[in-house]
Amino acid sequence: MKIQKIVLNNFRLFPYLSCTLHPELTVLVANNGCGKTSILDAISIAMGTYLGAFPTGKGAGIKPADVFSRVDDQDLGRMQTVYPATIATSGTLREVEGSSTWIRELSSAKSHTTIKYAKVLSEYAKRLQQANLNEPEDWPLLAYYGTGRLWNQKYLTGAKLFSSGFHDRAAGYIDCMEPTSSFKYFVEWFGHAYRSIFQSKLRFTEAHPNATRQDLDAHTSAFSPLVDAVRL
Repeated sequence: MKIQKIVLNNFRLFPYLSCTLHPELTVLVANNGCGKTSILDAISIAMGTYLGAFPTGKGAGIKPADVFSRVDDQDLGRMQTVYPATIATSGTLREVEGSSTWIRELSSAKSHTTIKYAKVLSEYAKRLQQANLNEPEDWPLLAYYGTGRLWNQKYLTGAKLFSSGFHDRAAGYIDCMEPTSSFKYFVEWFGHAYRSIFQSKLRFTEAHPNATRQDLDAHTSAFSPLVDAVRL
């Protein structure tokens, strides 16, 4: 999955903005307060329909506070919000497929962010989940590392931890597009992963008391990508 272009209308400080993204790396350079984070937040909202299709995912939407406001009366300092606010995104979902376009819109302060023009994402997510039961394939990697992660951490409640489902592949999407840190959740997952490795080794040695060290290493080789990724 690659996002090629994002177009904003009446979003944050932009009455209109069209931003083309490089297929490998895009660097946004601007002074403070000029909208760099707004573009990243817009991308997060654009992916909300995809994430919301997973049992562990939670997609963000456009809030009334995100809608562009123009000066209605200079003397009184009165502002007027301008609806609708839209985020139109173009990109490829799979390399073998062509480009797709999806739109999310907030038409009024009392409405909700639309998903009907972004069904291509939810359908894609459902296809991935169905394929995961038969012939697993790579899932898109989504991650948002905002500066807020330096100081702002999300609370980890017992209910959230219980419902996260470490065993579920989709658990990797939990809070993936949240600009705040989920380090506590990572620590819990890390402990769960290593307990799983230990228990797997224990079951193997009990079933094969004469197994050699090489046999044990071969048995646990499936965990190598996990261990190596954390070690790096």
